[in-house]
Amino acid sequence: MADYRSGKKQAMQALMADLRKRAPQANPKVANEVLLKLLG
Repeated sequence: MADYRSGKKQAMQALMADLRKRAPQANPKVANEVLLKLLG
């Protein structure tokens, strides 16, 4: 999370990749919005 907050885009991509592995049925757009809110 510290990497994401410091501006590293790869950190967000890694979090999304992990989320897709754990919850493949999740809507990617909604999941991205939720992650941004949680990390914000």
